[in-house]
Amino acid sequence: MIPHSELSFKKCFAVGCDETIPLHRLMCRDHWDRLPMRLRSLVLETQRAWDRGGPLQPYDIATLDAQLHIAQIEGRPEVASIRADLDRIAGAKARLG
Repeated sequence: MIPHSELSFKKCFAVGCDETIPLHRLMCRDHWDRLPMRLRSLVLETQRAWDRGGPLQPYDIATLDAQLHIAQIEGRPEVASIRADLDRIAGAKARLG
């Protein structure tokens, strides 16, 4: 059984970052602060909408956009993989209407 204290934390969503953060955050402070305000706002707005019972896809897309932005500015090789995830989710959203 996993101790409760270990369930309260996760790794930063930025590719390659091993910073441990509280569950309610998407990224560590360093990566979050490197996001443009429009992306931070989009992540928070879509998260609030999802928390109120809205669809998950806009939040998924916003978080992947944030992850992609950090990967691009850090020159990470995972950029293509993140783009593929975004295309997959956006394609599913388009098919659903």
